[in-house]
Amino acid sequence: MRPTFYAIMALLVFSCGPLQDIKRNQERFIPSIGTIGKEENRLLTKNFQAIGSPHLKKGIPLSIRELQFDKSNFKRYTDYTARQGSIPTIIFIDSLPVKPKYLCLRLSDKIALQSQLNGNINSTVRSYLSNDDDFKIVTQIAVLETPENSQRLLGAEGLFLTQCKDGLLDIELLKNGKRNSYRISTMEIFDYEVSGFCWDTDRFGKERIASISADGGKCPKGTERDAQKLNETKSYLKL
Repeated sequence: MRPTFYAIMALLVFSCGPLQDIKRNQERFIPSIGTIGKEENRLLTKNFQAIGSPHLKKGIPLSIRELQFDKSNFKRYTDYTARQGSIPTIIFIDSLPVKPKYLCLRLSDKIALQSQLNGNINSTVRSYLSNDDDFKIVTQIAVLETPENSQRLLGAEGLFLTQCKDGLLDIELLKNGKRNSYRISTMEIFDYEVSGFCWDTDRFGKERIASISADGGKCPKGTERDAQKLNETKSYLKL
């Protein structure tokens, strides 16, 4: 793919799609849920190059779990704080029975996400994605929150990934029949998991997203344009 084409397409996606803050140092960037981009494997780090996020007309349901840290995910947390140039705010001692906890948020309705990505509102984003099978979408994040905010999230009757008026993606909480927003930007996201896109064509011969593949998942028969690439769905969030 020629650089000129990528530059033009990037301008289209950036002007038509809500973007995450990708001006920060990419070495320190941990993507939020719903972010689209590419992963780059380096010697000691894994870097995510974000290009944007989809338009969402309706909220996408999220699932939430509270999990205990273990040696493995605590190391990922300390690696994250080291890259940020900050100090860990929690202490982990493996021999103690009570360990600190974190939250896992996951897009629980990939069919709904797929449907919205195939809609007219995301035609430019979809056209950009279809030119490179290496693009992924963040479908799961690991978050460290305060006890108060954790209980607020865990106590909600429903959680949804939504698009705010400013174009950014945020979380909407449903509690007692009322919906309130919860800023993702306030969360301390230290790990993530991505999913890839499987493609096919509609009855008019236009490319569309056939499914969003989970970690280790395979595209349905007949949807592979490049099976080797489509099966390379990587996960860095081991729960």
